Amino acid sequence: MQKTRIEYVDYSWNPIRGICPVGCDYCYARRIYQRFKLNSEIRFDEKEFMAMDRIKKPSRIFVGSTIDMYHPQTSIWVKKIIEKTKDFPFHIFLTLTKLPHSLLKFQFPKNWWIGSTVITAHDLQETINVFNKIDNKNIKFISIEPLLYDVFTEALCDEFFEMSNGNLNWIIIGGLTPHPVHRKEWIDRIIKSAKSNRKHKIPVFIKANAKYQKIWEFPDVL
Repeated sequence: MQKTRIEYVDYSWNPIRGICPVGCDYCYARRIYQRFKLNSEIRFDEKEFMAMDRIKKPSRIFVGSTIDMYHPQTSIWVKKIIEKTKDFPFHIFLTLTKLPHSLLKFQFPKNWWIGSTVITAHDLQETINVFNKIDNKNIKFISIEPLLYDVFTEALCDEFFEMSNGNLNWIIIGGLTPHPVHRKEWIDRIIKSAKSNRKHKIPVFIKANAKYQKIWEFPDVL
């Protein structure tokens, strides 16, 4: 349990350890495991699990920042983690996955913000379909990090925003580390679409690695 440099949270909490089985080419956590020759075995870390008890001040906590908890190799511990967080209604817990359909297997407390990483237009469509099935009590967000493609043009974003029926509450944008490949106009277009949506204006958070002007917007708690 440690303070984190991830701009939109206060702490990262990783009770599941090991190299993420999803295996994305750009994964920073994988590079850290390989560089420092850390134990790559997927396992549950009881000491890290209990470290949550030490955080007394209301905080935003990223659960599983170094691994996708919803992969079949790791999801066996998700219910235990969710149950633990019920003792901390004063925190906000954020979670991200590249396997959004797996989210439907779980019941999340209201103070969980449910996120899906979007890289392609297909990812966006799949995520919106899943978000429309998740209880409206939860904040739901997409993380477009790294921004590798002009996703919102490919996906006809206005159409998808309409399809979301207000179930998309936040957008995070980040660049490929250490060398972003996106164009500024791609971010411009995302922001414009998020703000011009007729029914639901969506707050946007731009991470520093996007090398864009600082925009730190957060969703209103439902």
